[in-house]
Amino acid sequence: MRAFDLHAREATDALADVRVGQQAYVAAGQGIAFWMPKVAATTETAATLIAGLRQAAQGGLAKASLDDAAATVTDFGTVDKRARDYLRSGQPLMAADVHLHGRRRGGRHRGSPGRGGADGSGAGERRVRVVRTQA
Repeated sequence: MRAFDLHAREATDALADVRVGQQAYVAAGQGIAFWMPKVAATTETAATLIAGLRQAAQGGLAKASLDDAAATVTDFGTVDKRARDYLRSGQPLMAADVHLHGRRRGGRHRGSPGRGGADGSGAGERRVRVVRTQA
């Protein structure tokens, strides 16, 4: 159980780092050459950690929560690609808007894994924390 908690904490930290990184590379004056690769690598780390937690989870609710967290990270990758495309085409305000608001699918915001979209709810991080208590 302690190893599971440690990996859940690492996944939560990775999601928070992705959230910070995505905001940094759409902010004026920040270096996208630094932040884009960092966000990509951290997103991959979060996905890997969540997949490992999913395999180790024993309860059905924990597995479902981790499936949802993995879907959120996958959706983030799609939204993040759109923001990067805007940045490459010289449209930083559109890139920031994509990350700020994300896109609604299935009634939920999918703009950021760390905050669950525009409402700042922390849905991605919260799913991982909930799993720690259920596993």
